[in-house]
Amino acid sequence: MAEKRAIREFAANGDVLAIADEWAADQAYKTVEESSDLRLYKKGTGFITGARAVEIRNQGKQLHLEAWVIGNLPARIFSLFILPAEITIESGGAKAVVPRRQGRGEVNKLLERLGQEPIA
Repeated sequence: MAEKRAIREFAANGDVLAIADEWAADQAYKTVEESSDLRLYKKGTGFITGARAVEIRNQGKQLHLEAWVIGNLPARIFSLFILPAEITIESGGAKAVVPRRQGRGEVNKLLERLGQEPIA
């Protein structure tokens, strides 16, 4: 079974939340939660293709990133509940292939800006 979220933790250099905010604007993600050390971004409604979410926590000198596709109720009903409520953007498996690939490409652009390895 696929994991619910792709999770990465790495050393943070510079103002990573400002970098993340710029990335979110470039990728058309909307900020749905924000604090001095947290950003939660969401893109899409999930009606045509799965909505994507990215959460970033700045924990001192460490950055914690989680990325996933949201399986909304209509999409889950149409899939006869084969689609889970959350699924990772990492490759592998036959569920939510298109939105996972889209999310992976988007998040990999952020990871590149932060000097990190892409999600496969």
